[in-house]
Amino acid sequence: MSAESCTPAAPHTSTGSTPPVALRRSTTREHHGDVFVDHYEWLRDKTDPMVIDHLTAENAYAEAVTAHLGELREQLFEDVKARTQET
Repeated sequence: MSAESCTPAAPHTSTGSTPPVALRRSTTREHHGDVFVDHYEWLRDKTDPMVIDHLTAENAYAEAVTAHLGELREQLFEDVKARTQET
């Protein structure tokens, strides 16, 4: 792979979208007398529809802001694939 292939064809431009922001829901727990407050404990529940919605929004945002890297991603995949012996 040459150095040119690592350079995006077009510079990154803003998609105009903003990243999703997780809600803060404080959860307090005590361990050996120390009190811990976790504002994002609720995100651990993989079955909560709000968690799933938030992760879907994060994935969509990531895809939008890295869309310009699609060609590079494909080149890297093909390079790794060419160097890997399948068993």
